[in-house]
Formats: sequence, C-alpha cells, structure tokens
Amino acid sequence: ACFSSCERGEAPCQTTTGATGECRSIVGFGGPICRSQARDLERCGNDVNAGCLGNEAVCISFNEPVLFPGGDICATGCLVDGDCNDATLGCSQDARFARDGVVLGICVPALNAQDAPCGLLDGVLTLCTGTLRCSRNTSDAVGACASP
Repeated sequence: ACFSSCERGEAPCQTTTGATGECRSIVGFGGPICRSQARDLERCGNDVNAGCLGNEAVCISFNEPVLFPGGDICATGCLVDGDCNDATLGCSQDARFARDGVVLGICVPALNAQDAPCGLLDGVLTLCTGTLRCSRNTSDAVGACASP
C-alpha cells in the first residue's frame, strides 16, 4: 500500500489501511507521510503503513507463512530471557533472525510448560520459551511445547 500524505509532523492522521497514525517526516520520502506504530508481535511494514514502536524492536520477515501469514512483524531480539527486560516475557528460539551478525530469538510472552499449545492460536502468535521448542509439522499452525 502507498502511504497517505499529511500536513505536518506528529499530527494525527489516517493511513491508507484505515488505521490511526501520526504524520512523520522520513528520510527518502518527498514530504511527511502517515504511519502507525506497531507493538511487538504486531504486523509492520509498508503494506500496513506501520513501523515498530520502541527502540529495540525491528520489523522482520520470517519465511514461515503458516506462523506469519500476514508478513512482517515487529520483534525484539534476545539471546536469553533477561534480554527482554520484562518478567512476563521470555526469549523464544522458535523464531530466529540475524542482526549485526548475531542470530537472535524473539521476546514473547513466557510459555515454558511441557505440552502447552503453541503456534498461531486464534490469530495470536504463541511461542515456547526456556528450553522448550514448538513441536509441529511445518504445514500445521499449531503444535505443542516440547524438549528439543
């Protein structure tokens, strides 16, 4: 989707996808554009006119359409649970990406229970943390947390 233009920086506006956004001046665009801010694990990118909220989150593509059917998502990278800076979050190795030459997991709500359902549950990405991994067939959206 193309971006909506807007009058001035930081003013509320409506994106081409119908979401409420903010008018932002971004290098490479001729004038200010309307862009919304996505939270971790929410969709981001040009097709939804959204960037990632927060300094640590990045908009990344995962080549796994069963778990990420909508495309890019905002994610905060981690090596261990403590990197997530929130006691309710854990570092999942179920989805990994490289940043500055380091392969990282992503911060997700902590789920460290054997046999707990994982995957894309009712449209919500639910991944295992700790030493558990989401065991599922690549064509299935849902699996169960299990030891690797």
